[in-house]
Parts: sequence; C-alpha cells; structure tokens
Amino acid sequence: MRIVLVLVMVLVSGQAVHAQMQTFYFHHSDTPVPVPGGTTDFFLDALAPGPPIPLVDKRIIASGATATLPTFVAPAFAADTMLSPIASVRLHIAANQKMHGCADYTTELFKLDGAGVPTSIGSASVVGGEILQGSAGGTVGATSHLLEFSISDPSVLTGQSLALTTSFTNQCGINRSVFFAYDGSTAPSRVRFQCCLSIAAKCSYAKMKAVATLASCLAGAEAKAAGKGVVLDPAGIGKCEAKAGSAFAKAEDRGGCLTIGDGPARSTESVLFASGLAAALDPGAPHQNRCGASKLKLAGSSAKCLLALEAKAAGKAQFLEPDLVAAATCRDKLALGFGKLESKPGCDTTGDAAATQAAIDAFVSSIATAFACPCF
Repeated sequence: MRIVLVLVMVLVSGQAVHAQMQTFYFHHSDTPVPVPGGTTDFFLDALAPGPPIPLVDKRIIASGATATLPTFVAPAFAADTMLSPIASVRLHIAANQKMHGCADYTTELFKLDGAGVPTSIGSASVVGGEILQGSAGGTVGATSHLLEFSISDPSVLTGQSLALTTSFTNQCGINRSVFFAYDGSTAPSRVRFQCCLSIAAKCSYAKMKAVATLASCLAGAEAKAAGKGVVLDPAGIGKCEAKAGSAFAKAEDRGGCLTIGDGPARSTESVLFASGLAAALDPGAPHQNRCGASKLKLAGSSAKCLLALEAKAAGKAQFLEPDLVAAATCRDKLALGFGKLESKPGCDTTGDAAATQAAIDAFVSSIATAFACPCF
C-alpha cells in the first residue's frame, strides 16, 4: 500500500502556543442543518457520537469505477479560528468482500466562504489499500483507516466553514459494495486538526517515555551511592543510558520522528540533571546520606511522573499542556515526601523541596520542548 501525502514544514518563531484539540465528527440529521450557502443533512461538529450502532453509507462500485460519499459540512464558525496545521481524517470502512490491495480512496478538505463557495486546502490518498469484509450491512466489522495531510490555509474566519468529501475507486476484478460507518460510538469517524503527523507524535511519545525512565534510573543510581556512602558507579550510569539508547533506536527505526540521532544529547542532559540533583541533595559526597538518597529517589520519581504526562500530551499529536491536576499530584508527592524526611533527624539539607522541584520542572520543560510537535 502506498500512502500519497503532501507535507509542508511548520516553522515556529518565538514562544510556542499551546493548541487546543480540534476534532469534528461526522453526523447525519433528519432535519437540515444550516451551513454557509444553504443547508445539509450531513454535517460536522465537535459532539462525539452517542449511539453505539453507527449509520452506514453504502456505495455499490463497479470494477474500475469511482463513487463519492456525501460531503460533510460544518455549520458556520461563530468566531475566527486558527486550525492546527495537520488534518487527520479517520474513516471507518468495510466492504461486502475483502478488497486486498485494490482499494483506492481519497479524502479532500475544503474551506467554505460565507456563501458556501469551496476552496480546497488539502487532501490525501491511499493507492492499493486494503478494506476488510464487514457484516450486518456494514454496521459490524468496519475498520479504522487514517489519512493525514497538511492544510494550506489554517485560518477560518467568522461565518466561514469546513467541508470534507471522500471518494473510493474499486480496482478489484469484480464489483464491490463499500460501507462507510459513522455517527456511532463504535465507528466515530472524524477529522482532527493536529500539530504533526501521528507517526511523529508516536515517536515523540516513545522518546519522552525513554527519557522519563532514564532520569529516574540515573537519580536511582545517585541515590544508591548516597545511601551507601560510596562513589557513583559508572557501570550503573552506563546501564541506564544503554536502555534509553535502545528505546531511541527503536523509535527512530519505526520512522517519522521529528528529530533523529538526538539520543546522546538527551542522555547527556539527563546525566547532568541527575548529577546536579545529587550535588544539591548529597553535598560532600561520598558519605552515607540516607535522607539524601531518599530525596534523590523522590526527585527521580517526580521527573518520571511529569515527563510521562508530557509524553502523553505529545502522543496526541498536539503541543498541549499536560494534565494539570495530574502534574500537581506529581509535585505534591515530592513536597510531602521531603517534608516527612525532614521531620526526622538526619537530613544534611532541609527546606530544599521548592528548589528541587524547580530544577525538575526546568529539566522536564527542556525535554518536552525538544520533542513536542510544533504548532503555529
């Protein structure tokens, strides 16, 4: 299968803007919906479908012929909107018989002016794709197909709108019936506007998770040395770095990464982060410092916790703020843990929870910025 995509580079200047998730689902209405230039029974909006059984649009396509689905149109936008630069269209499709390497399909996005006049702003095609066999009139067995492409004009002004159309060509030797399932929770076909392609987001997710584990591992190695009062074992550092290096290599082997070959740089950054924590929390090392060791473990856990949240946000192909409530929980654990340790005698340093958290936040921010999908 070949996926034909047109890509553009997205350049970011100044401080990055955190984008909101922009998702529009395919719906049908028995009552015509007002849209620029008229009304439609097939519309797009941000409300996720509720009923489990989807609606199905069936097209009987002769061998070598092409059929087009209804055009789905969004109501006029109530305010000026800047879309994220990548359109990600997820279609739930089935056929009466499996189409193995003989399904071509194209989806195209349009911007409509106030009078409903369309202008194409992007498209993607699959050539020689595969559509699996469905049942129950296409309501069962529809599988998700993803098409992603850059959009040429991401700005939608007040009173303007969006429209999306999809066509199928049957390159099989005999006729086929193609079923497009939508407007059901089991087949939530939609168009989502993202900051980068999903494959790039998956790579960013994997790399950030690897750095999260690396930071925790390095802080754990520093904690082990502090707890025993010995010099840090380079072999332990090497094991942490080797595991992260393997994870980076696997992510890059899958392709689509926004960055390539940056594993050593992120590893060095992580080592400096962990050694900086150790210098602050275990001054005068090597000497036995059980409180410092416990603090280092808490710091490593906090960094891992926050980076995991950043990775989750990046994995959605958006340059998003992570879950702020969950992030607060990560930070609270460190503050409470430091407080409990300092309530007992034996800590070489005290009152350093805020400074430690600030160092963690700076490190997490640097890693998140390095891997986040650019937007705007």
